[in-house]
Amino acid sequence: MKIVLTVIVLAIFCEGRGDSLQKDSVVSDSSTAITPPKRILRFTTRLHSTGFFNFSGRICSPTPAADINFLWEKKGYGVSVFSVRDLYDKHSDNNFTFGIAYKRFTCSRRFTITPSFGVVMDGFGDTFGDRIFIISAFKASPKLTIDETTLVANALNPMEEKEWVNRIRIMYAQTSQLQFILSNWHNNAVFDEQGYFSTSLQALYSRIKIADRVHAQTSVSFFVMAKNSEEVPKQEKSGLMFAFAISIE
Repeated sequence: MKIVLTVIVLAIFCEGRGDSLQKDSVVSDSSTAITPPKRILRFTTRLHSTGFFNFSGRICSPTPAADINFLWEKKGYGVSVFSVRDLYDKHSDNNFTFGIAYKRFTCSRRFTITPSFGVVMDGFGDTFGDRIFIISAFKASPKLTIDETTLVANALNPMEEKEWVNRIRIMYAQTSQLQFILSNWHNNAVFDEQGYFSTSLQALYSRIKIADRVHAQTSVSFFVMAKNSEEVPKQEKSGLMFAFAISIE
């Protein structure tokens, strides 16, 4: 928690030093590293071939899932509501609704920090679950962005197991539509006994225009759990995942 508090203090110190250069990943988890407009209002729905916890870096279900996401942002302040449903198993862990509020701080033309707070509103045993995010993003070049996400789960809920996960992503935009993402996750096993390393390589083709303000996106991801401190089902250790999305802005 000392790391989380230190980053929050640094974020407050850096506020107001310039305009953000990129769309933050804490809400939409998008790879697009571009200058956002002054106001963002977006509705997105996606279909996935398997269930996957993006911030935790784990395949959670071998069955297809669908999700919807609503995002609003203005002057660096934003809120998002995300809901996912397993299309085969209504009792799967991959059935939940998640809300996030965040503030993006711009420290320089290349570096931003985004503290965020979220709650799981159902699923996971139908109990309250909080999530604290800190995302530090560095825009190395117009095509290359590197970010680090620190996630602390259930920090405010004494009834739930704690979890601390770090994620590092390298996002490369080959063109305005074709992007590649290399992601690495580490569960520190600080609050519980579970620890793991996992990685994925993702290719996306986005901004496929369907109509005015309506776009589609396709992606394919290969996921591998390289090390795990406890036994997990074989289908959760590695897998190939496909996704299709429609976005209205």
